[in-house]
Amino acid sequence: QEAGEPRNWIAVPDDDPAHFDERAFIDGIRAGRVVVSNGPFVTMTAGGKSIGDIVLAGDVEITIDVQAPPWIDVTRVELVDRGHLVRTFNGPFDASAKKRFSKTFSFPAKKGDFLVAVVRGEKPMKWLTRKKAAPFGFTNPIWVE
Repeated sequence: QEAGEPRNWIAVPDDDPAHFDERAFIDGIRAGRVVVSNGPFVTMTAGGKSIGDIVLAGDVEITIDVQAPPWIDVTRVELVDRGHLVRTFNGPFDASAKKRFSKTFSFPAKKGDFLVAVVRGEKPMKWLTRKKAAPFGFTNPIWVE
C-alpha cells in the first residue's frame, strides 16, 4: 500500500486539527464512526442516525452523500445490507458539484440488518504508485434493532 492511502476518516465532535482530542478520536473508532476511502468520501444516515449508531427496524429514511474532487471518478453508489447489494445508483454524476451524489430514500430495515454505503469509480487514479487503483470508499455500518 502507498503511505496514506487508503485513509480512515474518524468522526469526532470537533474536527479542527488545532483542537485534536485523543480521547474523542479513540471513542469515535470504538463507536464505529469510520469511513474508509482512497479518494471519494461517502457518508450515510438512517432514520436520523449516523455511522456506528443503532436505528430501530421499520421503514427508515436513508441519506447517502458523496463528495470528491473533480479528478476522482465517481461512477456508482451502493447500499449494502448484511453484505448483500440492495440498492445501486449509477452515474454519471456531476463532477463539478460540491456533492457528487446526494440521495434520500426509504428502506425497509429489519432487525439484525447492518447497512453500509459504498462508492466506486471506474477510471484509475494514475497519479498513485498503483496506477490501476480505482476510486473506492465505504462506511462502517449503521446497525438495525
